[in-house]
Amino acid sequence: MTAADRPATLPEAFQRTARIGPDAVALRTVGDTQTLTWRDYAARGRQVAAGLAALGVGRGDAVSLMMANRIEFYPLEVGAQHVGATSFSVYNTLAAEQLTHVFADSATKLVFCEKQHVDRINASG
Repeated sequence: MTAADRPATLPEAFQRTARIGPDAVALRTVGDTQTLTWRDYAARGRQVAAGLAALGVGRGDAVSLMMANRIEFYPLEVGAQHVGATSFSVYNTLAAEQLTHVFADSATKLVFCEKQHVDRINASG
């Protein structure tokens, strides 16, 4: 592969990988109870990116993800990366006071979370 053929960004490399084997399984849970093909993974990532862009999230913004280890996490993270945001995981066990510090220190613009974390996130801010 020449330098000109190399992807310039991580999202470009991700989309190229998705095009190479679109029907291959990209993500799976233990026991294969859930799977996601590269085609679906890439499509969901693009949908998330479009939604984030519509909300004004873009290059340099921080997006926090407070979720258990689950398939739905990954398209959210990839979508954030596609708009140039920095995504990072937040420990689910942090108290509201700790979340206040994490969100302020990172200048988090948006938090993706599971329903059980909403009250604690709201209390942090």
